[in-house]
Amino acid sequence: MPTITWPPTVDSFRQLLTLTSRVRYLFWVITGRGRPIELTLRESLQLRLRSHSKLSNDYGVAYEIFVHDMYRPALRLDRASVKHVIDLGGNSGFTVIRFLSWFPNCRVIAVEPHPRHADALRQNVALNGWMDRVELVQAAAGPRQARAKLTDQGSGAKLGAETGIDVDVIDIFPLLLGRRIDVLKIDIEGSEHGILDDPRFAEIDARAVLMEWHRVKDVQDARERCCARLSSLGYTIDESFIVPGAGMIYGFRNQQETRAATEGLRP
Repeated sequence: MPTITWPPTVDSFRQLLTLTSRVRYLFWVITGRGRPIELTLRESLQLRLRSHSKLSNDYGVAYEIFVHDMYRPALRLDRASVKHVIDLGGNSGFTVIRFLSWFPNCRVIAVEPHPRHADALRQNVALNGWMDRVELVQAAAGPRQARAKLTDQGSGAKLGAETGIDVDVIDIFPLLLGRRIDVLKIDIEGSEHGILDDPRFAEIDARAVLMEWHRVKDVQDARERCCARLSSLGYTIDESFIVPGAGMIYGFRNQQETRAATEGLRP
């Protein structure tokens, strides 16, 4: 299947920033990123980066989303037509505000179990004045209701740990079924397999599925299984990065409703 690539939006994160924010950001880096900082992008988006630690990698997440544009294929959809976005694994909210900025008519339901990430998500959405367009579900997404341990590690917190944070796992399908979803984004550190394997996944009415797959202990053929599952449901699949144990796949249905992606596609 095709592997799509595109040049980064800019050469460095600081080039995305307004002049004032660029100065503040450089000082923040020089002084060790030891405190939170609020920055303004040249496109007028507001970001709050938490202090860097093993529990928070906001800079790395922001770099993936705004410099490398990992979700750029969503722009194949006509912007005005996108009304409903569901973000499984909302983390600190950068994908949420990315989608809100691209699609002016959309509302986002974000699902995020980690309490500190959920708080950061609320703050980033509030900074941009978009709280009325976002519903936050503070829980982990799964195929059934449960309680589980969540590892307390940066942006890659995983379910199933022996020790960690106790979180609720919700049966995600009542949230996904019975509605037209324009963009379904999934980045849940391996928990995607239980959701894709559930027979109810075939009933989801989603135009686009943007998913980061992860190889986990019980699923060594993770990429092949995820691609095969989406293909069997009528999605046309593209990929971008593939690294050992993880990668991005983009599935689109109803190609007549999308416009062709081009090398120079820009927000």
